[in-house]
Amino acid sequence: MTSLTESMVHWLQEYEAMGKRKREEALARAEGAGSDFMQTLGHVQQIELLHGLNDMASELKSFLAPFGESGKTVTSADIHEFFEDFNQKRRRRN
Repeated sequence: MTSLTESMVHWLQEYEAMGKRKREEALARAEGAGSDFMQTLGHVQQIELLHGLNDMASELKSFLAPFGESGKTVTSADIHEFFEDFNQKRRRRN
């Protein structure tokens, strides 16, 4: 019985290691895709993209702060509202 248990433990360890390798490989591919995309952009476009992402992150933090303070659950409608407002503000700036 010990040999069977040891075999099962070994199999589970190998299975977990294989899953971890696959996750790491998928993450590396995803990171590479983002890096490849950035390299296709010119310097000005890269800066504009990063500023846009930074603006969106700041706005999203500000939008979500009251939810965190009050303990209210964020709904999909709240997220849709955020992006509608964010897109309208962005259009007005451009």
